[in-house]
Amino acid sequence: MNTIVPDKVLDEMICSECSKYLSVLPVRAYPNRDTKCGRCIEEDDNGAPSQVNKVIPTMLFKCYNRYEGCTSLLLPDQVEEHEKSCISKNFHMCPLCSDSNMPPYLMLAHFKKYHRCYLLKRPVVQINGTIDSDKYFLYCTENMIFMLNISVDTKKSKIFLDSKLVGPEELAKEISQQFRLQEGSFCMNSKFQPCDTFMQKRFEFSMGQLETLGNIICELILSFCKNYVSKKCPNGHDRMVYIRHKEFLNLEVFCKWKCGEHFNCLYLYEHEQNCVYREPIPMCPVPNCTIENFKNFSELENHFKTHKNSILMPYWNSNYWFCNIKENDYYVFMEHISVVFCNSNEKIKLKNIITSDKSKFKIFVNKTQIALNEEIEKPDWGNPLKIRIFEDFTVECK
Repeated sequence: MNTIVPDKVLDEMICSECSKYLSVLPVRAYPNRDTKCGRCIEEDDNGAPSQVNKVIPTMLFKCYNRYEGCTSLLLPDQVEEHEKSCISKNFHMCPLCSDSNMPPYLMLAHFKKYHRCYLLKRPVVQINGTIDSDKYFLYCTENMIFMLNISVDTKKSKIFLDSKLVGPEELAKEISQQFRLQEGSFCMNSKFQPCDTFMQKRFEFSMGQLETLGNIICELILSFCKNYVSKKCPNGHDRMVYIRHKEFLNLEVFCKWKCGEHFNCLYLYEHEQNCVYREPIPMCPVPNCTIENFKNFSELENHFKTHKNSILMPYWNSNYWFCNIKENDYYVFMEHISVVFCNSNEKIKLKNIITSDKSKFKIFVNKTQIALNEEIEKPDWGNPLKIRIFEDFTVECK
């Protein structure tokens, strides 16, 4: 009895040349990690026979035109004959880069290669309620591909949604979809609507008070020393705040600046700040400082020595303390955000959150929301403060 190749496996068995399934034998692997099917290989192309050649001869493959309604199940020796009559008839343009028209199976491959962050793994979309620009997402389920276009009109307190089937119009007419907008206690009752095939018809939702806390920016645990003399109190040193690392400590990850190095998660951030391939740090976070374009974190750290009342605290370090001896501004520096603390005798104040895109934030201290410049009592040793900073996606509706 023949086995049908599961969809999850099928989506990984893609030819590097034509983006169709590896359903035509022989399949070859290449030194650059490409894999080509029997449609695309050439004689003496330095390819080595792939191990899948031993497994797939008796397996049933779906046609690559499955997203256009073809339901055929084919053995590898039947595929080429079937593809002579089963030809792609629906072509669509990528809305993100205005690339040339392409059939549905190529649209999916295009998003995987160029727009992976807009390819949804499940039918859930997070909406930033403060941005008016359109957002496009591609979602694939079973034998259908949907293009979602979502935009927010903050002035009219409306959310607009386009749902488009990347496929034949005949199939789109048979599909109904239900959309639900929900966050916390806020829920939107939606209606069933017919699916459109790349038509400019929108679903319109009215928004009430929609409050969303976005991704956590950082979690800081602040400990305080109230003694003027202490053996382990590093006064005059840079170690001021303990940062709780949430990464998997045994996991090794490649540097995001593509230098080829990989590190344990505990040390990855430190390397990325000083990697020779990293993008320059655009500016010093201290107000009214005009120095720009630091090559790495070390340059920024050396520059901070010119700011006598400011201390720079890198986000990857641990075991940091605040001490009462000096009143300073402390900058917790991350990739696109700096958190500014002011230290005084018995209180600490979160003065500012500096970011390049002017995002809004909400601040919680031990689960209680506070505002910027609100003074916080320093607790005794053994009761550190836990400060969490979230992006604020609140939409105010009149």
